[in-house]
Amino acid sequence: MLQVQIKPHFLNNTLETIRMLAVSNNDKEVADISFWFGKLMRYSQRGRYRSLSLSANGSSPSTEAGRAWN
Repeated sequence: MLQVQIKPHFLNNTLETIRMLAVSNNDKEVADISFWFGKLMRYSQRGRYRSLSLSANGSSPSTEAGRAWN
């Protein structure tokens, strides 16, 4: 059976193209969604090789993940 896979590099390039088209059309909402989805995709690819732990101060997972992106 033939399986089709989307390579992460292709997906990142596609999201960046969508983002830049949105920016050129002054569509901030689509640009922001594309930007953050791209960040999430890149983060999830890195996450395959290491784990993310929550801090003892009670930070939410999204806060911790946001720090890891910077």
